[in-house]
Amino acid sequence: DDADIVEQMCAIQRAVGGTPRQYVTFVDQYRRIFASKREEHMESKNHLTAGLSKLEEAAAAVAELSGQAAEQQTLLAEKQQLADEALSRITVSMSAASERKKEVESLKEKTRTEEKDLSVQKAGIEDELKDVQPLIDSARAAVGQIKSDNINEIKSLRTPPEGILAVLEAVLLLMNNPDTSWA
Repeated sequence: DDADIVEQMCAIQRAVGGTPRQYVTFVDQYRRIFASKREEHMESKNHLTAGLSKLEEAAAAVAELSGQAAEQQTLLAEKQQLADEALSRITVSMSAASERKKEVESLKEKTRTEEKDLSVQKAGIEDELKDVQPLIDSARAAVGQIKSDNINEIKSLRTPPEGILAVLEAVLLLMNNPDTSWA
């Protein structure tokens, strides 16, 4: 459409009038303005093209980050579920440990009570033993003085007399041997 431009310029020259030199100046001035405007438009076009490419790069980056965010969201959901399950197991374990602790405390208290009772019983038994111990010691001493001849004599009896039988049973009890099946 350069022909249209030339025709329009010729029409302007005819309407305005002027010399050929003025026409050449007019064309030269038009060419400079046209070149200047064309350069401005090219700069604007390049600027818009660069901006458009930046927007496309940004859109690609946003799309990539959105994909990564979706993956991270999925991973986060999985990790959250694992953490919730672990928390649930820990809560159950803590409850069980608390119950065991209560049982242990109960057993400790029961043991303390039984120890007190046993201490009381032990004190009673020791008091009784103080009274009986001299008799047991003298009986042991007496048993220690039995000679083997006396034992052989008792062994030779088929059925020992009732008094000897009672004494032997008592001696066996003192020696922690309650078996009297031999009699």
